[in-house]
Amino acid sequence: MTRFERLRVAFDGGPVDRIPLSFWQHFPEHDAHPRTLSEATVAYQQRYDLDFVKLMPTGMYSVVDYGVRTRPSGDAIGTTVYAGGRSRGQRIGAGGAVTGPVEALVTEARDAIAQTQGRRLIVAPGCVVPTTAPDEHLAALRKVVG
Repeated sequence: MTRFERLRVAFDGGPVDRIPLSFWQHFPEHDAHPRTLSEATVAYQQRYDLDFVKLMPTGMYSVVDYGVRTRPSGDAIGTTVYAGGRSRGQRIGAGGAVTGPVEALVTEARDAIAQTQGRRLIVAPGCVVPTTAPDEHLAALRKVVG
């Protein structure tokens, strides 16, 4: 199945060749420029063979054109914060985490697959994968869904 077919069939509740999978993450060192953001996003997709991509520019992209400067917040989910300019920004986002023992994460994913028989299920984060999420956690989820 192609990624598109897999998602369409999963949304319709049909049998899929494997459970669709996606992760998304902020790339604070790359999101100030469209080219570097797209390069980082494509590399992330290719690394985990994801079924769909969610672009994750800085959460303050809508005010940058009006003279607001941002900087990486240094938090685990890679958000940006106000660094100067016309208006006072707010911290954007607070994400769920792919943390804890990898075995618990795998068990949770397997449970979800068993409960749904893999139908109408997409394994993905609720908000964003923290930049500190261990690679072994994401690789384990890739392995669980096939």
